[in-house]
Amino acid sequence: MAAKANAKFTNVVAYNVVKLDVKLSEKFTIEIVDQPDPVDWYAMADEVLAITQEGNLAQVEATGVGSTKIRLYNSAEQKVLEIAIEVFEAMPDPAVDLGLKAGDPEPKRNKNR
Repeated sequence: MAAKANAKFTNVVAYNVVKLDVKLSEKFTIEIVDQPDPVDWYAMADEVLAITQEGNLAQVEATGVGSTKIRLYNSAEQKVLEIAIEVFEAMPDPAVDLGLKAGDPEPKRNKNR
């Protein structure tokens, strides 16, 4: 079985994640499952995430806006998983109106008449 990552937020658990979009200053946990051996965690050298890991579990905080990837390797130095993370500053407001307009309804004509 291949390694999988579960992301645990305050009110949400996401299973088998390979990509996450999180808000700046969000704190969450990533748990690696279906991986018998301990993994080594590598993140790109940036200020997007602060990671504290212990074995197959990591506490993560989004500390800067941008994109990063967390790569996990087993003891044989084989990559077992990669997680892409995008940190954003604020959620955009949802669309209230899509701007669609409709004309007056027209009765359907029966072609057999």
